[in-house]
Amino acid sequence: RPDSSSCCSRGVWQSVPLHLCQVCHFTPASDMYENRSGYDRGVNTFNPDGRLFQVEYAIKAIELGSLAVGIQTSAGVILAAEKRLTSSLLEQSSIEKVYEIDSHVGAAISGLTADARTLVDRLRIEAQNHTFVYAEPMKPESLMQSLSDIMISFGEGKDDDRKVKMGRPFGVSLLTGGIEGGKPVLYCIDPSGTYVKYKAHAIGN
Repeated sequence: RPDSSSCCSRGVWQSVPLHLCQVCHFTPASDMYENRSGYDRGVNTFNPDGRLFQVEYAIKAIELGSLAVGIQTSAGVILAAEKRLTSSLLEQSSIEKVYEIDSHVGAAISGLTADARTLVDRLRIEAQNHTFVYAEPMKPESLMQSLSDIMISFGEGKDDDRKVKMGRPFGVSLLTGGIEGGKPVLYCIDPSGTYVKYKAHAIGN
């Protein structure tokens, strides 16, 4: 039976289906907005506060990953990463955390290694295509712009598309160091596709 504060108490419930009448007893909208379960299922769905929970979950995965450090010096960029051995039987040489993108660019990663390998392969192709077409090395910042386009394209593409996009954000962050204009540079990019230039930075845990 409807309570005195609902719209049903004004006689509306007698002229509408029962399932519509029950709307009067639902949780207020302000309380529903606090529950993220309705907004973290869609990778491209913002909640009322302007947050993408899927991206935040990907960043959380990086925070739980192994440590990677990048330091820009006057002579170059130092990239270092921790190799966590989860078993005494694990072969240490099989774990890769620092990758060569091109002769003048390298990257250290933290997060999901499989995602990192996918992005590194894409970066290598971009760098080689640029060198082949323009007969000059690709600038590290241009590589970051290309990588940003890839990382923010999750959830796009159709079933018949040959280049099917990721159905979720990439769970990896990259520290990329290289030489640009004869000077060393260091960039960091996160799952949101945002890249920032640093003099020194660390990712992971």
